[in-house]
Amino acid sequence: MGITTALGTNTALLVFLGICGFFFLVLLITLLLGGDADHDADVSGHDGDHGGETIHHWLSLKVVSAFGTGFGAAGGIANIGGLSLFWQTGVGLAVGIAMAAIVDALIAFLYRQQSTSNFDTSELIGKPATVTLGILPGKIGEVSIRYAGA
Repeated sequence: MGITTALGTNTALLVFLGICGFFFLVLLITLLLGGDADHDADVSGHDGDHGGETIHHWLSLKVVSAFGTGFGAAGGIANIGGLSLFWQTGVGLAVGIAMAAIVDALIAFLYRQQSTSNFDTSELIGKPATVTLGILPGKIGEVSIRYAGA
């Protein structure tokens, strides 16, 4: 079973459950408080269009928290199941990596569903438009244009 101290407590189980609880709490806080801007960067710009790609990495807070939660929970369950510490850690790693991959794929899917209004202004030259606020010489006005169905 797990490592037992002189007080009769299963130290490995407490460590696994502590890891699980800590990372679950972090995951819950990021979900409730909107901590979803910690892992991406928009690389489209005026100098060149990159299609609004999102740079996404495995070290985002949500992915790491999912790994920690899965690792701790699976390690604790393996401990209760009587596996050795080696196998507890192995099961924890496997489940943690699987959970991190699932959360990463889910986040990537959700970000791909977002729409963007990025376009190059040179694409608008020659397109029909409506003047909504008169433009006096040397002044600024307002023009309304429908482009790409928007």
